[in-house]
Amino acid sequence: MNEDLKLIPVQEYAELVGKSARAIRKGIASGKIPAVHQEVPGIPKGKWMVITNGTNGTNGTNGTNGTNGTNG
Repeated sequence: MNEDLKLIPVQEYAELVGKSARAIRKGIASGKIPAVHQEVPGIPKGKWMVITNGTNGTNGTNGTNGTNGTNG
C-alpha cells in the first residue's frame, strides 16, 4: 500500500485542488492535510511536502441547473 503514496510540494498540490498555497499550509498546520517536513539544503527552513496517494485529486462536481417551467 505504501508504494501508492507520493510526496508533492505544497504549490503543486494547491494547483491540483484549486486552492492557494497559503490555504494548503494552513490546512497542514491545523492537521487537516497530511504532510511531512523535509530539510532542503538551499532552503533554510526546509519545505513541506503533502502526502497523497498515487491518483490525482479530483475536482468537485458542478451543481445541476434547475429546470425551467413549461409555458402554458
